Amino acid sequence: MEFASRVQYFGPDADAVIALVDKGAPGGALVLSGPTGSGKSTLLEAIAGECREARLVRADPGETDIPYAGLQRLVGPDLHRADGLPRWQRDALRQAVEGMPIRAGRLALGLAALGVLRERTLFLLVDDAHHLDHPSWEVLSFVARRLPGETVTLVATVPPGHPVGGLPVRRLARWDAATSRRMLAATVPGLPADVAAAVADLAGGSPGALADLAAGLTPAQRLGDAQAPVTLPRHSAVAAAFRATLDGLPADTRRLVLIAAAADDLRPSDLHAAALARGTGLDALAPAERAGLISTSGPVVTFAEPVTRAVAYHDAPLADRRAAHDLLARTLAAGGRRLPALIHRAAATAGPDEGLSRALIESAAGAAPRAAATALEHAARLTACPDAAAEASLAAARQAWTGGQRHRAALLLRAVPAVTPAAVGAHPIGAGAGAGASATAGASASATAGATASAGASAGAGAGAGVGASVGAARLDAEMRLRDGSAALAGDALLDHARRLAGHDVSAAAEALVLAGETRYLAGRHDRYQEIAREMAALRHEDGPPELTLAFCHVAGLAAMFRGDHAAAFPELRRVVELADHVPQPAALIRAAMAGLLTGDGAPAADLAARAVALARARGEAALVPQALEVSAFADLSAGRYEAATTAALDGVALAQACGQPRLAQSLLGTLAVLAALAGDRETCRLRIREAAVRDGAEGPDQARGLCEWALAVLDLVHDRPQATLDRLRPGLVAAAEHGNVVLQVAATPHLAEATWRCGELEPAADAALKDAFEGWAAITGKPAWLALRARCQALRAVDEDEAGQHFREALDLHATADFPRAHTELLYGRELRRRRRPGAARDHLRSALETFHLLDARPWAEQADGELRAAGEHVDRTGTAGLPLTAQQERIARLVADGATNREVAARMYLSPRTVDHHLRNVFIRLGVRSRTELARLMVSA
Repeated sequence: MEFASRVQYFGPDADAVIALVDKGAPGGALVLSGPTGSGKSTLLEAIAGECREARLVRADPGETDIPYAGLQRLVGPDLHRADGLPRWQRDALRQAVEGMPIRAGRLALGLAALGVLRERTLFLLVDDAHHLDHPSWEVLSFVARRLPGETVTLVATVPPGHPVGGLPVRRLARWDAATSRRMLAATVPGLPADVAAAVADLAGGSPGALADLAAGLTPAQRLGDAQAPVTLPRHSAVAAAFRATLDGLPADTRRLVLIAAAADDLRPSDLHAAALARGTGLDALAPAERAGLISTSGPVVTFAEPVTRAVAYHDAPLADRRAAHDLLARTLAAGGRRLPALIHRAAATAGPDEGLSRALIESAAGAAPRAAATALEHAARLTACPDAAAEASLAAARQAWTGGQRHRAALLLRAVPAVTPAAVGAHPIGAGAGAGASATAGASASATAGATASAGASAGAGAGAGVGASVGAARLDAEMRLRDGSAALAGDALLDHARRLAGHDVSAAAEALVLAGETRYLAGRHDRYQEIAREMAALRHEDGPPELTLAFCHVAGLAAMFRGDHAAAFPELRRVVELADHVPQPAALIRAAMAGLLTGDGAPAADLAARAVALARARGEAALVPQALEVSAFADLSAGRYEAATTAALDGVALAQACGQPRLAQSLLGTLAVLAALAGDRETCRLRIREAAVRDGAEGPDQARGLCEWALAVLDLVHDRPQATLDRLRPGLVAAAEHGNVVLQVAATPHLAEATWRCGELEPAADAALKDAFEGWAAITGKPAWLALRARCQALRAVDEDEAGQHFREALDLHATADFPRAHTELLYGRELRRRRRPGAARDHLRSALETFHLLDARPWAEQADGELRAAGEHVDRTGTAGLPLTAQQERIARLVADGATNREVAARMYLSPRTVDHHLRNVFIRLGVRSRTELARLMVSA
């Protein structure tokens, strides 16, 4: 267990090593290849610690030129075993290790080394084998090729590209972001998610760099109170190896490497121009390229390891770094790239420069959020006016947050002074300016930068600008806390800010109220949403811009929906959907998509969510992408497109974690748990619930907890435990009218109806009221998909056989396609017909349901249909699913496996249980007619 835990983060590489250890050294060789920090030494040390009969030898680079120095290290401890060898072999071995000429030749020496080692069961572990002297490497290779069938297993490590003489090589994979975060969570408990994301991003998938960064975190960094590391700590062994490589380069090469490291997105042509300006050519970079440090073959200059860039830049003296930025500023300005040139000019400037500060603010308008944040951060540093610096810092924080850099945004906010209510009252104009500077959650970069320019980026902005920035900073802080799990506190703060702004900036006040309302419904406090609606109604007027009208309708519609007043809610929410075409902002599109969900308009909701994702990505507004993916996943789930929903939710989880939005990541994992439950996958469902950190009876974010409870209830229903389903659903769904989660109440009510029907119990009044509300809501939507579920619920509630049959047939007529919801309805109708002693009619529906469940690879549901068919008197052909097309999930698994991922790695990437991956992979093999991973890889490449 200890061994497995030490190597667990290495994914398929861990599987290869574990398999090697589990065999107990049956003989063979494996070369692990990877760059500095890839974990080669860690894996060897893990084997050495696990296996009693293991010898770990580290090749000494100082002995590379001494013939057979390495061999002496390898076989020296066993040299006494040479006594039993033929004399010609024994003499050759002793001559080699004693540095004498070998008279018998290399064959005798190789056989002697093999003979000595085979006398015992041994793991021979050679770290940094590329440092072995050449004669020793030849002997080692000779031995390695003859180890199969012996009792010795050789594992050696080398850097990428090093010749290995035909021995089997495994190139160690980089860790993905999820694996890096899991490692950080285990080694640095409580590390804020945004700090973990920054550290993982800097490490770039290098296990060694990640371990060094984690060990070097200061107490303030561990709490999120200081900037995350920007380079490796001085004591880092990985950094020392990179420094040694850099120090070995020619001086001109090192200068060009520094210039390349000073810019994140430098084009090769720009680097060439900078090199010419220095009086050299790009050919001076060749030594670094040959060393594998840097590449100019793509559209931008890239470093093989992100930490190499950091070490190359931050190890350089300050004067050299500023000189590099100054050269880049002149080069980029000559090429017409104004904003990058200004940013480099700012980096080369030590003191205040009001003109440069204003130029940075002006140029930030329309830039991608992260670039704009950098420009505005420099602008704040370069102005001598405190109010202007506060405004620029606020705008930089807004852009950093929008660009997915939550930790950076939080640190930038600290440059904005705190504000008191009295100060706000004394400076009403400043309050409005600050709100304008903070903009809306979906505002473009130009809006934020432009607001900063107009609201006080000059010394003449006055004292009010500083107060305005303080108000905006407090609101942005509340907005970020809304996304990281502090919704209750954030809601009160946002409501307070809205009241302060109401008399000066209606748009900003409305936006704050929308966000405050979001905290209420995320917490399941629909009753407290009415307070938000009353505040918004006091602001409402009909002659404002479309984005303001959309906000008014959004809040009014949600408030009516939470009151159960569907007749009032639907017109407002449908107006939100209509207005979305006139408000091309991702946040507005996300709200419109949610409005579409609440009115049952699944297709428009999915389209709006997809547009929000695309627009947010195009603008670089990374913080909004996972929010849009959450709505997209739910839209697809509600429409029965479970595979599309799974894809959206998986992408959303990774992005939410990377952007410092753990609450959102938990909710998306809850959605993934529901999707696994709908497929009947118990292990994956529970795994996703564990990942969401929501367990039975545990405290957690209300929306994530509600989703996880729904998932467990569905799982109980799938596995024929309807009473357990009722016990789980009733506390969350059958609650006070203005509590809970209205989306869950709508989506889960059909499962409540089914569980009640399968239990055969009388319908409690509370259940009946909830189902009546659902049926009334579905009727108002007028959408076939929801009307079909309404008819299904009516069939399950019907007492009369003819009435039930009529409703079931109505539901089947309304189901548009042969998808999961239709198959589910056919299963229930078939079960109902069989129980009413009509097996012939039941078989038609059960047969159709079984076929669809097989097509969708929904095994437990297929088993239910199979059992019902048999009970109805039909023999079921279990010939399998050969020839059926792959589902989207199966295709994703197949492509990962074809790329070399093991089942464990696939499971980690897709939040599936290993057993589920095994099941899907078996079905992939059957459907594609392949018998091995090699055949699968060949087929996927040709597809």
